[in-house]
This record gives sequence, C-alpha cells and structure tokens, in this order.
Amino acid sequence: MDRAPGDSSYVEGERVFAPPQGSFDLDWAASLAAERLGRPVDREALLDAVRDAWTALRTGTPSATEDPELAAAAAAAVRDFITAYAVEP
Repeated sequence: MDRAPGDSSYVEGERVFAPPQGSFDLDWAASLAAERLGRPVDREALLDAVRDAWTALRTGTPSATEDPELAAAAAAAVRDFITAYAVEP
C-alpha cells in the first residue's frame, strides 16, 4: 500500500476501523448502545432509539423512546460517538 506524501485518502487493501471523522454513523452508535445496554434487544428498536437520541440531541427535544434503559444507553452512545469522532450535532 503506497501513498503519496500527504495523501490521506483510502487506499485499496487498507482496513477501515471507524467511520470518517465528523460524520454520524447510526449503525456504529447502535453497536455502542448495545454494548452499554448489556442485554438482548431487537436491532430495529435499538436503531430507532439511537436515531431518536441523535434527533433529541440535535433539536433539544426529549427522547420518545419508551424503555428508559434503552433510551439512556442510546443517549450515552450518541454522546460518546460524537465526542470520539468530532461530530457536530
């Protein structure tokens, strides 16, 4: 894998370990929320909770997720994600 000096673009064969800095990845954040929750949860419910937490953070509205543990895990995952990957809400 050769790169030109200063070239930071993806190179064929390079393994990508995280989403690009500054972009929100719903699936990645949902995986973080699942780890935080520590119990089985339907994937669609998890994605909905993270999507809701992301929207709540951006708009300043309360979360609509009914399961308080799931809502808390999703909100914490979104906060962790945006901090780690320099995402502006």
